[in-house]
Amino acid sequence: MIKVAITGSIAMGKSTIVKMLIAKGYPVFDSDQVVQDLWKNTNVFFQQVKTQFPDCFEENKVHKKKLTQLIFSDIEAKKTLEKLTHPFVLSELEKFTKNHIDQ
Repeated sequence: MIKVAITGSIAMGKSTIVKMLIAKGYPVFDSDQVVQDLWKNTNVFFQQVKTQFPDCFEENKVHKKKLTQLIFSDIEAKKTLEKLTHPFVLSELEKFTKNHIDQ
């Protein structure tokens, strides 16, 4: 199986390329989608973030503007959020890779 990683800064066309690959029938691991799924309030990740950053939550929902402002103004907060996020994304990547190893 050939593996290709698509990286780049914001507004570089990564999502466009992903859509094109999916349309052609290629299996695609979309880490952005994995992270979006993590923000559903029914999982361990959501609860961990809520515990770490309680001031960024209102009525059991993340206040994205507050959290964004925090992680862009406090490098340690950003590192903490990354430490919570990355293990879940890597776990999903491993599952994806195992499921598509013979394709």
